[in-house]
Amino acid sequence: MKKQTTSNRLKQIMSDRNLRQVDILEMCKPYCNKYDIKLGRNDLSQYVTGKVEPGQKSLPFWEWHLM
Repeated sequence: MKKQTTSNRLKQIMSDRNLRQVDILEMCKPYCNKYDIKLGRNDLSQYVTGKVEPGQKSLPFWEWHLM
């Protein structure tokens, strides 16, 4: 079974839904405020490029709001 990385999954979601990084940031903004999760342009860019993986606190957030 092929392992999916956060980077690959984000790129796939962006492609499938025709989203840009700024669109994802806008979609997530209310939830980030509600659940006290920091998500800036640099954070998202690093997730998409694969330089950084999201921390344990934000993983359920990504799964719930983008899947």
